[in-house]
Amino acid sequence: MQWVTALFLTVLSLLPFSSSAQESIQDWSKKVVELQEKEGQNFEQDLQLVKGFLYLQRRADALLLLNRLMKSANKKDPRLAELFETASTQFFLQDTAELYSDVVQLIQEESWTEAKEKTEAGLQKESRHRLLTLREIQLGLVLGQTDLMTDAIKLTESTYPENTEWKVYSAWISLSKNDAKEAYRVLSALWTVDKKIFEKSEVAMLAFLQAIELTKHAGDRGIEHSVEWAQLSKLIQKHPEWIGVRVWRLKNKSFAEADRKKEIAQLKELFSDLKKLKEQREKQEKECSYFYSGIISAEKSKTLFDEYLAQAAVK
Repeated sequence: MQWVTALFLTVLSLLPFSSSAQESIQDWSKKVVELQEKEGQNFEQDLQLVKGFLYLQRRADALLLLNRLMKSANKKDPRLAELFETASTQFFLQDTAELYSDVVQLIQEESWTEAKEKTEAGLQKESRHRLLTLREIQLGLVLGQTDLMTDAIKLTESTYPENTEWKVYSAWISLSKNDAKEAYRVLSALWTVDKKIFEKSEVAMLAFLQAIELTKHAGDRGIEHSVEWAQLSKLIQKHPEWIGVRVWRLKNKSFAEADRKKEIAQLKELFSDLKKLKEQREKQEKECSYFYSGIISAEKSKTLFDEYLAQAAVK
């Protein structure tokens, strides 16, 4: 509960306007109408209009105007980024902030269905909220229900297209639709501007590996694979706990027989104690605010590993 209170106070402190008694809802409603009539004529007035929308809890209107302003001649004004962050992540209601806290806790506990229900309840109260919308897509991926996330996906594509979590999610969605070319396009572009996400997220790395391999095998024209396997291997070696990546690599890449046996032995040891393995992976998941939790699970990876061993035994 302390975390929720701190979060609520933090987002309130980010509100870029005074909340004095004189500035009542009626005052702001009148001011917003006046500013809307002049929208697009003056940048400073447009900023005031954004603040008015936020005061009146009109998130959709604030985000729509901000997206337009971020494509204008004033797009580099630092106030736009600050306002956009506030408009997209601010909780207008404390009970919504509490719901979001519950969602994160349930994700940590791997209570996926309950987390999804709480996320949907939060979005009923505060639609278009970036954190809640991203959680909805994350849980859709975990539960294999991305076909039910059409509205959330369209909203994120149009409103938060540059969000890193969204780019990783969209790559996984493309892969699930057998569109490796689109997944590669998104992730290769992300690689050029933000390699760190691939250093700390197994989910991003595995999606990238799959996209590279599938587009190579398909012989897609117009794709230059500028990222070499050696570059990615160096990153992977830093993370022995990346069992999803390691199992995929074992199934899809060539190994010398001695190296293959060594990799199998190491994975068997890791999978022998799933509780310990999850504890090893917890630090990285926490660093990523649990936005990638569940998409690659220890249980799913073990199942794939056991299937590989069974197939190898038959051969």
